[in-house]
Amino acid sequence: MFDSVGVTSILPVPNAFESNESDSNKASGDTSIEFYVGTKRGKIKHVVIPQIYFERMSLGELLNDTDSIQVHDVSESAISKKSTIGEVTLKPYPVYSMTVVSKPATTQSKSSTTDEYSSAVSVDHVIQYDVLTGGGDRYITIWEAITNSGGNQRQLKLKQQLGPHTGWVKDIASFNGAKIGTNDDCSLVFSIGCNCIEVWLSSHPNYQHMCKLQIESCPELGATLSSDLLCLATYSCSVKANSMEESNQQPDLHLIAGGVDGRLHRWVLPKSSRGFGKGVDGFFNSGVIAAHRGRVNDVLVCNQIGALLSVGSDGCVTCRMISRSKPFDEWETSCINMTDAFLPFGSSIKLTSSCIVVEGCTEVIVAVGSSCGNLFLFQISKIRRDNVELSLLMRLEICNLRDDKDHCIHSLSCFDCRCRLRDPGSYVVAVGHSNGLSLCLLSLGMKAMNTT
Repeated sequence: MFDSVGVTSILPVPNAFESNESDSNKASGDTSIEFYVGTKRGKIKHVVIPQIYFERMSLGELLNDTDSIQVHDVSESAISKKSTIGEVTLKPYPVYSMTVVSKPATTQSKSSTTDEYSSAVSVDHVIQYDVLTGGGDRYITIWEAITNSGGNQRQLKLKQQLGPHTGWVKDIASFNGAKIGTNDDCSLVFSIGCNCIEVWLSSHPNYQHMCKLQIESCPELGATLSSDLLCLATYSCSVKANSMEESNQQPDLHLIAGGVDGRLHRWVLPKSSRGFGKGVDGFFNSGVIAAHRGRVNDVLVCNQIGALLSVGSDGCVTCRMISRSKPFDEWETSCINMTDAFLPFGSSIKLTSSCIVVEGCTEVIVAVGSSCGNLFLFQISKIRRDNVELSLLMRLEICNLRDDKDHCIHSLSCFDCRCRLRDPGSYVVAVGHSNGLSLCLLSLGMKAMNTT
């Protein structure tokens, strides 16, 4: 699908902004799965896959032309030495990270049919969200998602760049709709540059730099070498209301970061715009722990059960119950070492990425990718208020990676697959790896199938 070009990031198209479908199509399952893909060569692509594609595959039927996957390169005109749009010129550096920032609905009337993003029919366009991509060029690139009044003809329009950062933008995280002061339309965006986290405030249509959070070495925890960061996650910790006054309180907003030295860091964010006015002092550093022996490659928050998952180059997957009553370094931890559980003695495995497959109020199933092309499914079970149990469900080998020497999984994303078979356990995991993109159709409780 991508001609052996590595896929380094995947972003689902937000459900709220998907193209309009008729009720009959939704009922029959004739909808599409849509996501954006970032590649190692700096391209941004929009992928559309009809649900019937997976239905036919699950039944062992032959696919036809109407089942074809659509791939549109939305960045082709911008990645060129001669192409400049809005004074932003892109270069073919890897796209390491992607996130979405929602926007209040705004309508733009088209003034000209000769504009690059105009269609032949004169209609109003609505900017519904921004796609933010971070790459090896040390910038965040912002793309406006523009949709016509009928919910169709979605396009990404290059808008601006934020930076430069001190290094590659390995990850981006955000709080959409975070209430800052009296403004409900703001979003907080965090981006990595080496050992720094840049903090941005988005208030449509502008992005404003707020402050920089910096990580220092810590000999006490054995972190005497590089303190560069690799991954970010955010979560909202609600306070149980005992009175009307407490019910109006804002939830605590937290930021988690993992780095090359195996440490996890946590900050509590300011609840008002005045806190941001204090710069770094407005952020409370609420703890650091040594979580892995080596690089922390991904962190994942399971919001419904309140758990934090991390995966590392030491082959370990760890899960901690997020606790308001205990310090960060005392959170109860469940851990599985995949090198010991899966590989023969003397071998090693690196865990590289993760995503939530399905999440409930007491259990979560997550997918974890590895450096050897294997995909693992884990179950996280909430067993007590402040404790979780982690268990391995199954291992899947992504079929087109078996014979390749460089078969690292870089990114994962999961989608519901509600086909006409009405299988409530059908999910699709998009796997971005060194050779391109693979799609894994899961029917939980049944066998898993792979396709490329």
